[in-house]
This record gives sequence, C-alpha cells and structure tokens, in this order.
Amino acid sequence: MKPLSHALLVAIVLLTGCARDAQNAENNEAGSQQTAFDVLIDAGATRELCFESEQGDVVLYRFEADRPLDFNLHYHIEKEIYYPVPAQVTAAEKGQYIVPVDQTYCLMWTINDPAVVSLSTEVNGAGAITWY
Repeated sequence: MKPLSHALLVAIVLLTGCARDAQNAENNEAGSQQTAFDVLIDAGATRELCFESEQGDVVLYRFEADRPLDFNLHYHIEKEIYYPVPAQVTAAEKGQYIVPVDQTYCLMWTINDPAVVSLSTEVNGAGAITWY
C-alpha cells in the first residue's frame, strides 16, 4: 500500500473539518445546539446568558465558578420577572429546565465580591444564545 501524500492528508483533514462544521451548523438550526463558555466577570458586575427556547424543549445547564456568586434562571413577561430557579449563592450548579412556553430565558450571575470571578458554563438544548 502506497503512503498518502502530505497534500492529500491535509485535504482529508480540511474536508473532515468542513463536514463537522456543516453538521454543527445543521444541529444548531435543528435546536440541538451545545455551547460552552469560559468568561471572567468583573467585581460587582452582572452577566446574563440568554437563550431562545420553545415549549417542551429540555435545556440542560451547568456552571462552575472559582468563588460563590448569585445565580438564577429567569424570564420576563412584559415588566414582570419570573424565577423558575430562584436566586441562590453558589459556586457551582447544574440542572434541567423543561420549557413551559416559547420565550427567552436567562441564566444570570451577579458578583457581590470585590474580585473578578472565573466562570465556566455550558448549555445544551437551547436555541440562539446571547450574552449580556
């Protein structure tokens, strides 16, 4: 058997990557998006990871921080705010949320500490994601 040339190997790797990117884009459009983020949150700041979801979606979330912070999962209807996961002080959390109605939902972290906090988070099953 003849060894593959360097150019052919590069082409195979690039095509495999393109196929994986196309599959990821297709999965994202189908609502099976998986996202993971590592962020730094400034002292005294609030950050929100908001996502679109439809009724019946099962959203899995988790996070780990290097120190405790205020965390909640909430959504807005007009001027009212609803908290399916009420505020709590924790350095880590994981959960599952079954979406009751088409809506934008937000995971929110607030730093009440005078230091920057490192946060790693992941959300599965959500629609389009926006950071605030």
